[in-house]
Amino acid sequence: MSKLKNRREALGLSQSQLAEKSGVGVRMIQHYEQSQKPIDKAQVGTVLRLAVALDCGIGEILETEELVSLAASSEN
Repeated sequence: MSKLKNRREALGLSQSQLAEKSGVGVRMIQHYEQSQKPIDKAQVGTVLRLAVALDCGIGEILETEELVSLAASSEN
């Protein structure tokens, strides 16, 4: 299961609710959650909007450990 889906479900949000909060389309959220499109290759603005809507840092929804480490170091 993707980190994005884990975070969304932990907050009790549906994909539609996350789409509304973030401005990211439901279909894109589905693609990211099902790994049909890697969230790590999404535009920075898209990842940031999702992170803000999920009240988390971008590293908490990225999948590649190298990017997660990079995001964590830039958030500090």
